Amino acid sequence: LPACFDIRADTVVELLKLPADGDMVSAAKEQGLEVDALEAMTDALEALQGETFEVRMTKIVISETMACALVALPPVVPHVGKVPHVILGSRQGVPLACVEDLLKQAEAKGSSVTCVDL
Repeated sequence: LPACFDIRADTVVELLKLPADGDMVSAAKEQGLEVDALEAMTDALEALQGETFEVRMTKIVISETMACALVALPPVVPHVGKVPHVILGSRQGVPLACVEDLLKQAEAKGSSVTCVDL
């Protein structure tokens, strides 16, 4: 990563955003899901707890402000996002939510984002 990036210590693939307060209705709405779908995905993740899976990096995407790795998840692992990814690092002060913009830029032709297929 560029020297100006802070490396993320907690590189994780965010699968679902579960509500700390138990409000599944708000959590489902925030993620564009029906409550039943969020509950089913939650149940599926709970059933997989303790299991080990292979996650494969498929591409590195780097912009001037952030770097992430796109990953391939096993089909049995539920994932609410459009593209499973891990944030590798970013410039100090860059909100992690900017990763969605980075992923959109990676799909666009002629963007200033660098993509490295693995």
